[in-house]
Amino acid sequence: MNKRNILVFAIVILNLFTAGWSDVIELPKTGQTRCYDKSGSEIICTGTGQDGEFQTGFDWSGSRFVDNNDGTVLDSLTGLIWLKNANCFSMQNWSNALDLVNNLQDGQCGLTDGSKAGDWRLPNVNEYESIVHWGYNQELCGNTSCASLADWLNSQGFQNVNPYQRYWTSNTSAHDTNTAWTFAPWNGTDYFYNKGMSYFVWAVRSGQNGTYDPKYPINIPKTGQTTSYAKGDDGDLQMGVSWPVPRFEDNGNGTLIDKLTGIVWLKNANCFGAHLWDNSFALVSNLSSGQCDLTDGSKAGDWRLPNINEFRSLMDISKTNPALSSGHFFYGIDNNLSYSSSTTNVERSNYGLVVHLKSGVIHDSGKDYPAENGLLPIRAGRFRIIAVSKTGSGTGVVSSIPAGIECGSDCSDSFSVLSQVNIIATADNDSVFGGWGGDCAACVSNQSCQITMDGHKSCEAIFNKKQIEDTGYEIFNDTTEDIPDIAEDISDDIYEDVVADTGRDTTDIPDDAFADAESDVSVKDTSIADTGYDIAAEDTNSGNETRIKEKKEGEGCSCSTIE
Repeated sequence: MNKRNILVFAIVILNLFTAGWSDVIELPKTGQTRCYDKSGSEIICTGTGQDGEFQTGFDWSGSRFVDNNDGTVLDSLTGLIWLKNANCFSMQNWSNALDLVNNLQDGQCGLTDGSKAGDWRLPNVNEYESIVHWGYNQELCGNTSCASLADWLNSQGFQNVNPYQRYWTSNTSAHDTNTAWTFAPWNGTDYFYNKGMSYFVWAVRSGQNGTYDPKYPINIPKTGQTTSYAKGDDGDLQMGVSWPVPRFEDNGNGTLIDKLTGIVWLKNANCFGAHLWDNSFALVSNLSSGQCDLTDGSKAGDWRLPNINEFRSLMDISKTNPALSSGHFFYGIDNNLSYSSSTTNVERSNYGLVVHLKSGVIHDSGKDYPAENGLLPIRAGRFRIIAVSKTGSGTGVVSSIPAGIECGSDCSDSFSVLSQVNIIATADNDSVFGGWGGDCAACVSNQSCQITMDGHKSCEAIFNKKQIEDTGYEIFNDTTEDIPDIAEDISDDIYEDVVADTGRDTTDIPDDAFADAESDVSVKDTSIADTGYDIAAEDTNSGNETRIKEKKEGEGCSCSTIE
């Protein structure tokens, strides 16, 4: 190989993680602040592990629904605009329900909002679940506790929400496409029924359509359904925030993270087998690293049962057996079991809310009922991901405090929401750290970059090779005009010292090597910077080429001048 081509820089991009994050959705609190024992009696929440103790999620208490005085009600939490009259159309089959709502417009059902046919739609499952208050009995309807979810909704400005009959959603069941999902306004549960049956009809418009809307604290995600069975159904409109692709990431330590919500789940869905709802909390609260295939360093108290909103957020309505999107990383799922949430069904408080993973249906189970339930714990708190990519011609390692990233090999990890994380770039000996990019760009070239985990973060660390000192010559190609004539006559070994290794601070060739040339030698204007070498060209008077001592006497060899 020609030695002049030895010094060619190769830039290697180490793109170890593709970080195409969408915004993480916030989940609302369930509204449940009380706790209940297996008989349904209210108990002190401390130490129970129930939903009423942790109350995780966005706090939406206070004034939420706004009467627009035009036949509509705005949910200021989600941005959805609901038809105020929840019983305008009476009971219909599923097909008629879709048609009636798709053609709804100003002048019908008390509307004076200027809406046109096509502006309204039948709500999907997730949109219905967004208006559920799972602790409605803790609110007052008049002078007494609200008797049902429908009573609470009617107290919030809606009219004629029926507490005794189901409402159609726009979702077809993946379990049986002759059936569609329905919503129970007395307690918030859902189930699917034959499309030919007659149920009530409600209408909604606005909300998110693909992209995250920061105007509203709660953005409702898509249901997962993409196949359409009728014009205007959920498969046709696909309303809601799009999911990250891929949605789940295997953390490699017995856990996975749902990048849509930031929730970290136990991968092993059959570690505990089946248990009574009431016995589940102690088992989960004592879970720690070393159990259930965990190597995450977790301690007892780090895990809990998900509340019903957290559990329901996991479901993909387009799937069955189980109702989870592809690439979910769970294993050991028992499709014959329902899985316990930490939320009580306050309609009958001796029952706990559970999710049937096979179908995605929310229903309830007696807290000491012999039909036992599976357990699928989550890490306490919610999490966001830092993903690091490394670029540049050099190499190095990116680590984190708290520990989690060692990139190296592990270039992404999850950290608690709003926590402070320092990521630190350390260049290898032959490289230098060149700075940060992506979500860390504000840290510029600081070796340590502090990040607030208010969302998923994607950071680029740039490492560059240490630079060869500038010689003034272009040494990346094979042209004689870029390297002095004298360099062409130097032996290969000397050439390497003169050109290839000019980054070293050595003086293998003395400055006076060209003393015999004196004034009749034309010397190139540019020298190799700071190396102690001088480069000379041809003797312009005699045409004789100036030669260089191969080695300076006294530096370990016997040398002579070549003339």
